[in-house]
Amino acid sequence: MVTFGWQSCRKLFAEPNLWDLINEQQGDLGVLQTPVDPDFARFIQLEDMGLFFAWVAREGDRLAGYIGWFVQPHLFHKTTLHAVDCGYLLSRPYRKGMTGYRMFSSALEALEEMGVKRVMLHHKIHYRGAHDRDQAMLFERLGFVHTDDIYSKALG
Repeated sequence: MVTFGWQSCRKLFAEPNLWDLINEQQGDLGVLQTPVDPDFARFIQLEDMGLFFAWVAREGDRLAGYIGWFVQPHLFHKTTLHAVDCGYLLSRPYRKGMTGYRMFSSALEALEEMGVKRVMLHHKIHYRGAHDRDQAMLFERLGFVHTDDIYSKALG
C-alpha cells in the first residue's frame, strides 16, 4: 500500500532510488533539454527557512513519488499563504488506479492544515494525447481551474 507524508529534504536526498525517479522525471519532461543538476543544498536551506517542503509517496521503505512545494505569502497577496509546486513525479508502476489522486489530495489536505489558502501547479503541455488529458482531468477533479500559461525560452 502506498502512503503519503512530509519528509525532510535531508532524508529525501539520501533515498537510494531518488536518482532513478529524477531520471524518470527528466525522461518524461526532457523536451527543454535542460541538464539535470539539482541544488540539494539550496533545497535544504529553503526547507530550514520554512519555504520548501517535500511531500512523498512510499510503498514500504521505497520512494514511489514526490511533490516539491514552495510555501510562502505571495508578493502581491501578502496575507495569503500560497503553495507553488517545484515539480512532481509518481513513478510509472504507481500511475494506476487512484494513487495519483490520493498523492495530490493528501498533499492538499496537508497544505491546508499548514494554513495555505491558494495552490498553484505547473503542467507540461508537451504531453499530447491521453496522458495530457489525464493530468488535466486529475487536476480538475481536485478542484483546480486552468488560470495561467507559462512560456519558456532557452537563451544563449
